[in-house]
Amino acid sequence: MSEHLIVDIGSTHVAWRRGDETGRAAHRGHPGSIITRQVAGRPDRIVAGSVAAPLALQEFVDAVEAHWGLRPQMLAATSRSHGVSNGYRRPGLLGIDRWAALVAAFVHHGAPVLVADCGTALTVDCVDADGRHRGGWIAPGLGLMREVLARGTRLGEVLPEEGMPGENVFGSDTGEAVALGCLGALTGALERAQREAVRGCGAGCRLLLTGGDAGTVHDRLSPDWRVVPGLVLDGLELLDGGGR
Repeated sequence: MSEHLIVDIGSTHVAWRRGDETGRAAHRGHPGSIITRQVAGRPDRIVAGSVAAPLALQEFVDAVEAHWGLRPQMLAATSRSHGVSNGYRRPGLLGIDRWAALVAAFVHHGAPVLVADCGTALTVDCVDADGRHRGGWIAPGLGLMREVLARGTRLGEVLPEEGMPGENVFGSDTGEAVALGCLGALTGALERAQREAVRGCGAGCRLLLTGGDAGTVHDRLSPDWRVVPGLVLDGLELLDGGGR
């Protein structure tokens, strides 16, 4: 297998794709070590986007260079690509994960479109029918909400380490109450974003979810929302070689 390797390095997880081979794992600051262990055989080239801490990014670059002798091509947001115009005042400061997801959504799914990436952070971005990025939101994701709540109160003394809510609306113990409260806050934000996107871009606005918690969040939203796994990787692949 010699296809190029596409890598999305997030704050806490790394995802990759080479041909039909895909994977995702928590990286704990060592995304390169995970990639070199998990990907069999030397790729032709490596294309990556990163929003991880600088030390994690450097570990990735060093690990793939040492293992395969390849210098990865690191992508960044630009002012325009594939018909989408970046809505940031300083386009390069838009996270490459958000930019890649927007470009993939516009190219593969059409616009207007609202894209929500449910990962360590929740990011929400809107693109109108003309390809204009209307801006977005950033908020804590499910795990981060729970972590901050536990750290900032004494709830951490009684919360179980794991556990997601069932079908209940309100929790019958502290752990369930926290999980449902965090999920309610996140889905409430998405419902508000949906209303604002429809108001600004029209009733035909597509609603896409991606990221590690997309399935959990989708179960609590209206059926108008659609889960699209790997949207950031789709976008990185489109951005590879430069925008048009």
